Amino acid sequence: MPEFADIIEPAAVTWWPPAWGWWHVALIAMVMVAAVIALVTLWFRHRRIVAMTRPLLTEALERYRKEENSEVFCRDLNQTLKRYIAYQHPQSDLLARTGYEWTDALTQIADIFSDDTIQALAQGPYRPTERLRPEQHAVEVREWCARCSISALKKWSATTTIKGSGHA
Repeated sequence: MPEFADIIEPAAVTWWPPAWGWWHVALIAMVMVAAVIALVTLWFRHRRIVAMTRPLLTEALERYRKEENSEVFCRDLNQTLKRYIAYQHPQSDLLARTGYEWTDALTQIADIFSDDTIQALAQGPYRPTERLRPEQHAVEVREWCARCSISALKKWSATTTIKGSGHA
């Protein structure tokens, strides 16, 4: 038996560097974490912007209760919506719209406004509104802001051109 060679054991497998599969898993995990961070950041930004509209709407309601001026109240609602849109998507041509062209566009983005609110937003700033329901209008404007995201505004802007309103 003297002719047998010594058995040489291979070196132990080390934990570093990891195999290629582990590099892929690490890369996928980093992409997923970055995506979650981006989505959470967008969500918090949207919630912050919606929260900024609340004092504006509260101020508009309080002013209406003191002065009972429907034109000023409706103008304040429209200004709140336009400020929200300008903050979310400053390049939007939606900001230049008025009247029923304005309300048609808002409804295309998020269809939550009642007929009375559409009437108040479209015609209220220009003449007294008989069917004014200030609390309902403010709630619907707040809800529209909560539902309308920057992606919805960009999608609407990309697919829409200025055209006539279907209202009389």
